[in-house]
Amino acid sequence: MLFKNVLGDVVEFGCYVGTTSVYLQKTDVYSERVLHVYDSVEDLPDKTQEDRSPVGEQFVIGALSVSKNLLIKNFKHAGLSVPIVHKAWFYQLTQNDLPDSIAFAYLDGDYYRSILTCLKLIWPKLSFGLITIKWQYAPKQAWQ
Repeated sequence: MLFKNVLGDVVEFGCYVGTTSVYLQKTDVYSERVLHVYDSVEDLPDKTQEDRSPVGEQFVIGALSVSKNLLIKNFKHAGLSVPIVHKAWFYQLTQNDLPDSIAFAYLDGDYYRSILTCLKLIWPKLSFGLITIKWQYAPKQAWQ
């Protein structure tokens, strides 16, 4: 197991259709832990000034709308149990919406404010030795 001595559950903020969530359930990252996924499944929030750049221009209102049913369908298709799904905007979540302790956190919010909100939310629940991953899209031309 990747981190067997770390207490807590697994959380993913920004699960969309569950591609990464399914992967987490299939690996030893998940193991015997409970998986919580968080997403509005409605769309993207409005961009703030911090989010305005050529990187991520494809992220526009309406681009990431999806149904909760599709997320659930993807887990069933993979033969996996459905995680605990929290349908809400990140800013609507409270400490009560999170597990008591977090061993692995995957933050896939597409904007600055989304990631900052998630970090502030999970900070008091982080276990010693946990793993946190923040994914950031960057088109190939931005690497050069």
